[in-house]
Amino acid sequence: MSDSILVKPGTYYLGDPCYCFEGKKWGEILSKSDTLDEPYHEGNKIVVAFSTAHGDGVYRDQHGHKFPVDAGLIGLVSKSLANMNPGDGALLVKFDKPQYCSAEGGKLYFGPYVIDTDPQDEDE
Repeated sequence: MSDSILVKPGTYYLGDPCYCFEGKKWGEILSKSDTLDEPYHEGNKIVVAFSTAHGDGVYRDQHGHKFPVDAGLIGLVSKSLANMNPGDGALLVKFDKPQYCSAEGGKLYFGPYVIDTDPQDEDE
């Protein structure tokens, strides 16, 4: 998915969405959203995610926050939709205005947050 997705103002978990759901809910979201190739909507709540360049691992945003990944995805989950607290697996963010989310060349954009999932070795 490379198109921009506009999310509404609100409070979201930013990280691997699998950490926000337990039980059958995660499977339901993957099934209904074509494995998150399309955003998942439930009322005015949303899950939007993009694949990382190298699958599972730990990635950082421009502020140095670490995002562990176990599902090969990083995205936003409406806080009120999550059925478990992801703990250190996600960053709680609040948007006061609509924000665009997109992926381009291994970089994932979630409003003001940029997560590089294909960092180049600066020594090369």
